[in-house]
Amino acid sequence: MAAGNIFIATQTGVTDIDGTRYTFEAGVTRVRAGHALLKACPNCFKSAAENVTYDVVEAATANPGQLRGAPPTPAPATPGPVTFPTTPASS
Repeated sequence: MAAGNIFIATQTGVTDIDGTRYTFEAGVTRVRAGHALLKACPNCFKSAAENVTYDVVEAATANPGQLRGAPPTPAPATPGPVTFPTTPASS
């Protein structure tokens, strides 16, 4: 994300926007460019530092117990045909 797309609150406050209550804290709350809170209270935010970046997507794992960045756990091997030992019938 390019610099200037993240804004940080310079004041602490609360506002209602279209029925949703937003709280923001000076030096803590960060919003992206175009966010409703930034549009409603532009004087309460300033562009964040150049070195502030946020990843947009967090990777989820495909299988239980799988670590992020690790290859997917292979599916269990399918067993071959099952054979039962046969014994001659007792007479």
